[in-house]
Amino acid sequence: MELNRVDAEVYMKLSGLGHFVQDAPLYESAKPFTRRVIEAFGPERMVWGSGTPAIVDVHLADYGEAERALVKGGNLARWFNK
Repeated sequence: MELNRVDAEVYMKLSGLGHFVQDAPLYESAKPFTRRVIEAFGPERMVWGSGTPAIVDVHLADYGEAERALVKGGNLARWFNK
């Protein structure tokens, strides 16, 4: 999946992990899925919708500070400012 190469205007929003895995509150069993999605779109085209920042922190733990900042709001701010 090289979706991020298709169109620079395509973004992916991750949220709602509780709909398909049951290990709340951090849904760590979904990490392989979230990693695959992030790798497919690239951190520069990801946004994460969550009222629980700890979930985002767990799923982005393997990424650098700059990549985490993009996913945790930087991309959305850039998108809104276009």
